[in-house]
Amino acid sequence: MTRKDTSERREWGAAAEGFRREIVAVLEGASDGRKEKTSFEVLLNKILTRDARVAVMGLGYVGLPLIHLFAAKGFRVIGCDVDQSKIDQLNRGRSYIKSVSSAA
Repeated sequence: MTRKDTSERREWGAAAEGFRREIVAVLEGASDGRKEKTSFEVLLNKILTRDARVAVMGLGYVGLPLIHLFAAKGFRVIGCDVDQSKIDQLNRGRSYIKSVSSAA
Protein backbone atom coordinates (compact mmCIF):
# COMPACT_ATOMS: atom_id res chain seq x y z
CA MET A 1 0.00 0.00 0.00
CA THR A 2 1.43 3.36 -0.97
CA ARG A 3 1.48 6.52 1.09
CA LYS A 4 -1.18 7.98 -1.26
CA ASP A 5 -3.46 4.94 -0.73
CA THR A 6 -3.13 5.29 3.04
CA SER A 7 -3.88 9.01 2.87
CA GLU A 8 -6.96 8.43 0.69
CA ARG A 9 -8.20 5.75 3.08
CA ARG A 10 -7.88 8.17 5.99
CA GLU A 11 -9.76 10.85 4.05
CA TRP A 12 -12.57 8.43 3.16
CA GLY A 13 -12.63 7.14 6.73
CA ALA A 14 -12.93 10.68 8.08
CA ALA A 15 -15.68 11.52 5.58
CA ALA A 16 -17.58 8.34 6.49
CA GLU A 17 -17.24 9.13 10.20
CA GLY A 18 -18.52 12.67 9.64
CA PHE A 19 -21.46 11.29 7.65
CA ARG A 20 -22.20 8.77 10.41
CA ARG A 21 -22.16 11.53 13.05
CA GLU A 22 -24.57 13.59 10.95
CA ILE A 23 -26.97 10.67 10.65
CA VAL A 24 -26.83 9.97 14.39
CA ALA A 25 -27.45 13.65 15.15
CA VAL A 26 -30.47 13.71 12.85
CA LEU A 27 -31.85 10.50 14.32
CA GLU A 28 -31.38 11.85 17.85
CA GLY A 29 -33.16 15.07 16.88
CA ALA A 30 -30.19 17.40 17.31
CA SER A 31 -30.91 20.42 15.15
CA ASP A 32 -28.55 22.94 16.77
CA GLY A 33 -31.52 25.13 17.65
CA ARG A 34 -32.60 25.50 14.00
CA LYS A 35 -36.29 25.49 13.21
CA GLU A 36 -35.96 24.39 9.58
CA LYS A 37 -34.55 21.04 8.63
CA THR A 38 -31.56 20.85 6.31
CA SER A 39 -31.97 19.14 2.94
CA PHE A 40 -29.91 16.26 4.34
CA GLU A 41 -32.35 15.85 7.22
CA VAL A 42 -35.33 15.96 4.86
CA LEU A 43 -33.75 13.35 2.55
CA LEU A 44 -32.74 11.08 5.41
CA ASN A 45 -36.26 11.24 6.82
CA LYS A 46 -37.72 10.33 3.42
CA ILE A 47 -35.36 7.37 3.16
CA LEU A 48 -36.13 6.13 6.66
CA THR A 49 -39.89 6.42 6.12
CA ARG A 50 -39.67 4.89 2.62
CA ASP A 51 -41.20 8.08 1.22
CA ALA A 52 -38.24 8.70 -1.10
CA ARG A 53 -38.58 7.83 -4.77
CA VAL A 54 -35.71 5.97 -6.40
CA ALA A 55 -34.87 6.39 -10.09
CA VAL A 56 -32.43 4.14 -11.92
CA MET A 57 -31.06 4.92 -15.35
CA GLY A 58 -30.42 1.76 -17.34
CA LEU A 59 -32.24 -1.49 -16.61
CA GLY A 60 -29.53 -3.97 -17.44
CA TYR A 61 -27.74 -6.45 -15.18
CA VAL A 62 -27.16 -3.79 -12.52
CA GLY A 63 -30.18 -1.50 -12.85
CA LEU A 64 -32.97 -4.08 -12.91
CA PRO A 65 -31.86 -5.97 -9.77
CA LEU A 66 -31.33 -2.59 -8.09
CA ILE A 67 -34.88 -1.36 -8.68
CA HIS A 68 -36.17 -4.81 -7.73
CA LEU A 69 -34.35 -4.53 -4.40
CA PHE A 70 -35.59 -0.99 -3.69
CA ALA A 71 -39.17 -1.96 -4.60
CA ALA A 72 -38.97 -5.00 -2.29
CA LYS A 73 -37.88 -2.65 0.52
CA GLY A 74 -40.99 -0.52 0.02
CA PHE A 75 -39.69 2.35 -2.09
CA ARG A 76 -41.47 3.72 -5.14
CA VAL A 77 -39.15 3.13 -8.08
CA ILE A 78 -38.77 4.54 -11.56
CA GLY A 79 -36.69 2.68 -14.11
CA CYS A 80 -35.50 4.29 -17.33
CA ASP A 81 -33.96 2.59 -20.34
CA VAL A 82 -33.53 3.45 -24.02
CA ASP A 83 -34.51 -0.10 -25.05
CA GLN A 84 -38.29 -0.04 -25.47
CA SER A 85 -38.47 -3.85 -25.54
CA LYS A 86 -37.15 -3.98 -21.96
CA ILE A 87 -39.79 -1.49 -20.86
CA ASP A 88 -42.53 -3.45 -22.65
CA GLN A 89 -41.46 -6.73 -21.02
CA LEU A 90 -41.38 -5.15 -17.57
CA ASN A 91 -44.81 -3.61 -18.10
CA ARG A 92 -46.09 -7.12 -18.88
CA GLY A 93 -44.52 -8.40 -15.64
CA ARG A 94 -41.76 -10.30 -17.41
CA SER A 95 -38.08 -10.22 -16.52
CA TYR A 96 -35.45 -10.53 -19.23
CA ILE A 97 -32.73 -11.26 -16.67
CA LYS A 98 -32.64 -14.76 -15.15
CA SER A 99 -31.53 -13.61 -11.70
CA VAL A 100 -34.58 -11.31 -11.37
CA SER A 101 -37.86 -13.17 -11.08
CA SER A 102 -40.89 -12.19 -13.15
CA ALA A 103 -43.99 -10.77 -11.45
CA ALA A 104 -46.69 -13.28 -10.58
